[in-house]
Amino acid sequence: MILLDCTLRDGGYYNAWDFQPAMAQSYLAAMQAAGVDVVELGFRSLKTNGFKGAFAYSTDEFLYSLNIPPGMKVCVMVNACELVSPDLSLENLSTLFPCGADDSPVGLVRIACHAHEFEKVLPASRWLQEHGYRVGFNLMQVADKTHNEIIQLVQQANDFPIDVLYVADSLGSMSPDETRNLVESVRDGWQGAIGIHTHDNQGLALQNSLAAAEAGATWIDATVTGMGRGPGNAKMEELLIAIADELPEQPNLIPLLALIRRHFQPMKEHYGWGTNPYYYLAGKYGIHPTYIQSMLTDSRYTEEDLLAVIDRLRVEGGKKFSLDTLDAARHFYKTETMGEQHHYWPSRRRATDSPSSPSIHSEASMRSVVLIPARYASSRYPGKPLVNLIDKPMIIWVAELSARAVGPENVYVATDDDRIAEVAKAAGFQIVMTSPEALTGTDRLAEAAEQIDADIFINVQGDEPLVMPEDILRVRDAKLADMDSVINGFSWVSGQEDVHSVNIPKVITTEDNQLIYMSRLALPGFKDPENAPQAYKKQVCIYGFSKPQLAAFRRFGRKSLLEKSEDIEILRFLELGVPIKMIETRPGSLAVDVPEDVPGVEAALRKRFS
Repeated sequence: MILLDCTLRDGGYYNAWDFQPAMAQSYLAAMQAAGVDVVELGFRSLKTNGFKGAFAYSTDEFLYSLNIPPGMKVCVMVNACELVSPDLSLENLSTLFPCGADDSPVGLVRIACHAHEFEKVLPASRWLQEHGYRVGFNLMQVADKTHNEIIQLVQQANDFPIDVLYVADSLGSMSPDETRNLVESVRDGWQGAIGIHTHDNQGLALQNSLAAAEAGATWIDATVTGMGRGPGNAKMEELLIAIADELPEQPNLIPLLALIRRHFQPMKEHYGWGTNPYYYLAGKYGIHPTYIQSMLTDSRYTEEDLLAVIDRLRVEGGKKFSLDTLDAARHFYKTETMGEQHHYWPSRRRATDSPSSPSIHSEASMRSVVLIPARYASSRYPGKPLVNLIDKPMIIWVAELSARAVGPENVYVATDDDRIAEVAKAAGFQIVMTSPEALTGTDRLAEAAEQIDADIFINVQGDEPLVMPEDILRVRDAKLADMDSVINGFSWVSGQEDVHSVNIPKVITTEDNQLIYMSRLALPGFKDPENAPQAYKKQVCIYGFSKPQLAAFRRFGRKSLLEKSEDIEILRFLELGVPIKMIETRPGSLAVDVPEDVPGVEAALRKRFS
């Protein structure tokens, strides 16, 4: 049996393939200790930008920068659509794999394809074999094909040098018996090794993988904690336990379990992969899991919307993901049930309510607002809030994204400049005028809060036009759960960032993420290089305050000693004795600090809102 772990490829759908190099090294060591045969370290793509994480492209140069354990077999995946449009292109293959396997860290290439692409892309296996690579094919969305259709499809592969032919339960819709039948159908038409890749929509990924092995599959995919698109996959840690007695040597799970506790469990709590009732329904009805993943990360979708869209896709068909289809299904439901209470769905909640809001407090009794401080006289970029990004001023981008989280009636722009006020008013947002003498943005916020009847004030920076509405809700919910603490966001310093840059405030916390200190130096430090931190936390400028906390901040009347030294405003709260809870958000978005930042931010906006 060959175990293939594809965490750093399939898991990247949640974090844009931005895995920290130090974490990746711990992952590789854990895979070696556990006896995993092959690790799939991302995609290989003709597109060379668009995702921050290097594992989205996994070039030879990048993979050589990793300390890959001796003897470990490395794999990358290629999407067939990059090879068969319009015809198989040897030029594309030579671009993707500029050198032979002898000069590459990659030994195995897997091509992911649908049934209609299979025949066209099969010749790629010959080119790859001639250049020394082993070759695998992953057939997607074939669970609903008949026995004869499977045989006819896979028989085509017998004339090509393919090392393993995978079938994937792409929609997570199969049972163990159906998985056995699928593998047996492949066995009747294909003479080589068979692999299985299962999804966990219905909580059956592990059972389906074991059923496939019983039926003759000898390659099995899994990921750490099941991390993967939508509900995720079979969990490697559980698979290893299940088959331990069948392996030549007992796996050493200690490094893997330590990796999960330190890195993957916090990521899972943040990103939320794993099955739930919505993924279960999607699996039951053969609906692409990306529909569910998209709705769960969009605050516009209530529980009722989610169930209604699933019901509509069940009727219309949802095997292939499309944003247009998603929007059409939602709008169809809104039109058909306007003014009615649909009999199938739970009672309706407002789109701005969060399903994770604690029961101690709720928006029904406590009002939460977003305050966006904006000043015109920036020393590095005067007039920055009004700079046009694509088709609208930056301050409006921020306000509109904030409105997606809390509703436009709960978004305020705090400014001392009439020009900013006029633009925000024209876009329909509320204005609070503040004095130009405000010491800091938080002082401006405190002054504005005195004029607003609310309990929770969420500070979103006016130069963050890519702020994520779900992060605003995450900070709000944390504040609802802990009114005594100030809430602040953090994420992890990526491998593409300089941890020593004074422009990145580093965050030092307790193990339960209570802030100890924040510094522009790379803290925590170390005496012995062997004890150097594997990763650093950085501040994300989304905050949650109560009105009394802001009032105490402003009454201090000056910058505190630590605040002035580090030029980090939140340190004033530490010196006032206010506890600060740090909440992990998505990796930090792009900010506009100087004019040179504008093109990159506009490109990111086009990509996100295309």
